[in-house]
Amino acid sequence: MDGDDHLQLIALLEEIKACWRCVLRHSGCRTPNAYTGSLEDVLGEGSPDLPSATMTLLQAHALKTGLGAPSPRPVCPLCLGSLQEEPHADGEASLPSASLQPAVQAVVDKYEVPVGQGFSLDVSLPAAAAVRARALAVRHPGACAGACVDLKEALRLRFTPPLEAVLGTSCAPGAGLRLTLALSAPGVAGEGAWLAQGIQQQVDQSRRRRHTGKRRHGKQDIVPADAMVASARLVDQLAALTPAAFLSACPASAASLAPPPAPATLGLRACRAPFHLGGRYTKLGRDIPQSPWFIDGERRGGVSLEERLAAVVLPGLRCSDASFLSSGREDMDVRMLGTGRPWALELRDAGRAPPDHGACLDLERGINEAEAGRVGVRGLRVLTPAEVAAIKAEDGDREKSYVALCWAPRPMGEQEVAQLEARRGLVIKQQTPMRVLHRRANLVRPRTVVCMRVRLVPSSSCFLLGLRTQSGTYVKEFVHGDLGRTVPCLGDLLGMPVTILQLDVMDIHMDF
Repeated sequence: MDGDDHLQLIALLEEIKACWRCVLRHSGCRTPNAYTGSLEDVLGEGSPDLPSATMTLLQAHALKTGLGAPSPRPVCPLCLGSLQEEPHADGEASLPSASLQPAVQAVVDKYEVPVGQGFSLDVSLPAAAAVRARALAVRHPGACAGACVDLKEALRLRFTPPLEAVLGTSCAPGAGLRLTLALSAPGVAGEGAWLAQGIQQQVDQSRRRRHTGKRRHGKQDIVPADAMVASARLVDQLAALTPAAFLSACPASAASLAPPPAPATLGLRACRAPFHLGGRYTKLGRDIPQSPWFIDGERRGGVSLEERLAAVVLPGLRCSDASFLSSGREDMDVRMLGTGRPWALELRDAGRAPPDHGACLDLERGINEAEAGRVGVRGLRVLTPAEVAAIKAEDGDREKSYVALCWAPRPMGEQEVAQLEARRGLVIKQQTPMRVLHRRANLVRPRTVVCMRVRLVPSSSCFLLGLRTQSGTYVKEFVHGDLGRTVPCLGDLLGMPVTILQLDVMDIHMDF
């Protein structure tokens, strides 16, 4: 922007009674001290990213409008008053807005903020802020282009240093603790209402693309006009309008950049980014479902594995919202032995930061002590995205090992044992088992039994069957045949019916 354009812009900002910080940001100032200090500080110290001509204009602007004076002044029509509140005089660690003090204290009380992990800061603006920025650009095309500092960036410049001082850590994009500075301006909420229909149409189109071929039932979510924010979608919609179209649809109060009736209020929202904690678990009881199991409102089985793990992990990390996932699942009456099954808890909005190695060992010890003889865990740690993806992956090439206690009408002979153990890579066809047919599609699935080992129980027709199979094999059905729905089954191979009495999972063969 050349000197003449800048002079015209300053004159326009004076005309609409913009605050002095909005003058700074429309002059391209990105010095944090210019936004955290007073006007007198800025004029006294200068700003390295402002040319001397701009400082002269700012001084003249301050003298004309009295923006540096403590007397009441109109609410800024551009920042809606969010940049107007002057800093406290009690030191650097105070917040520019006194209304944020309780919210920041709540963050300090709830969240652990280790030094070095920091926080991220986002800004949410009401739709009226974007509408007014567009109105300024219509009146002066260069106002919001080039070096101009947008309102979100200006608020970050203003609030980041004091938040860093109060929280005792630095602001870092992508940090686990996410803070959102939310601007609310009820007095001008209606200025974005005329955009609601267009935004709703875009939202509906986006949903239709995501749900192609799926019929959606029930009431659709409607974007309330007074809850609209200056999203990227809304800003793009405004930018697509010609100046004439914008002025014909925009409310007069926004088009004329009239001062709002009351300053906007600032709120602070906080949440911890989700992370996954997991390892491998063993399950020694035959009455423990993997997740809570209810039929017709009645619990089946005992306290689930998921609940047992969460009972230690959630209080330990001050978390109340989590989801359990694992690499497959065993039936309630099946034990999980050996090295255990990979699992994870996705922890959302935890009060504590992701635990380090020592804290994970403490949590692991707590679970094992609380569940001695029932459930055990090993290798507890914060999981990487690749490890989580490995747990979620439905890998048909993955293999699992089992041991089943079986009964036959007569004892097996040595030749039968030898013939069974000689089979390698046995391909079977399994129709969806009758016991899960009510919740799974009735399909025929080919599965591979990689190998088998037999150990006879002396003086009995029982035997232990060790087998390694392709992931997804229904082992119980392979043994008894499920009324002919699995072929061939073990009974077919032996020429006699076989009953499975107990089943244990011995290993999940995967790198984890």
